[in-house]
Amino acid sequence: MFHYLVKEDEFLPVKELDERGLKTLSSDIRRKILEKASEKKVSIEDLTEKLDIKQQAAYYHVEDMLDSGLLETSGGRPRYFEAENSAYYFRPDFVESEENPLMLENVPEILRGFVENRKIKARIIVGAPYPHGEHDRRHKNAYKAGEISAILGNYGRRRSQLIHTDTDMDEKLSERPLISVAGPLVNTLSDELNGKMPAKFTESHDKIITEKNTYSGDETGFVARAEIDGRERMLVAGLFGLGTSAAISALSNRASELGERGAVVKGYGTKHNVEEVEVVEKL
Repeated sequence: MFHYLVKEDEFLPVKELDERGLKTLSSDIRRKILEKASEKKVSIEDLTEKLDIKQQAAYYHVEDMLDSGLLETSGGRPRYFEAENSAYYFRPDFVESEENPLMLENVPEILRGFVENRKIKARIIVGAPYPHGEHDRRHKNAYKAGEISAILGNYGRRRSQLIHTDTDMDEKLSERPLISVAGPLVNTLSDELNGKMPAKFTESHDKIITEKNTYSGDETGFVARAEIDGRERMLVAGLFGLGTSAAISALSNRASELGERGAVVKGYGTKHNVEEVEVVEKL
């Protein structure tokens, strides 16, 4: 399973460091080696020239970084080294986050079951950042799912990664309550959930249908929740980027107005900056 850091509109592969890896990166020269190896494959000769260090020192640092899992080598002669991850994090087991006062408030109906006893049970699933699935599309604005993780953090704590891509889906993830972000074209979980929710996309993906109405327009999205096979599922999506951003904004800022099953919403602004959200139908 891959971990990602969401930065603006791109995903950066992330590696969790153990205590040894953290100690290894306490060295300035090793951080410089890591930077060079992240840009392209490098040899010992490259490092001695670019960093102005002796060959013996370069070997010493590189071997330690290989043992710590920070570098990989392709073998052969000459040996080349690379760093596949773009970011790193360290989470000590003894660290407890401070309690957020908002955790003491009632969890909105739409989030109950996704947050329980001040613990975040849910995981957020976004489309992978490369073409995939039946529609061979990629999720370009997955970074906005960070807004949902922020609202969940108002009501509960978490001790592990919240956001995963749809290509990370496995049996363990499937057992959790899941919040799928973006429509069926870019997220395979959303494709699976479509038709099982109180609101759904048409086969042409240009309209949203509820029991009462049919909606169109780039600004239209929805937050819909249902229990499927005994597991809580939520779909946060819209028609095009603006509609999805409107749905995310509604869940992040107006969750208490969405009721238990969710709502159809409209957003005003741009997909990068939704200035106002209107709840047009509760589901």
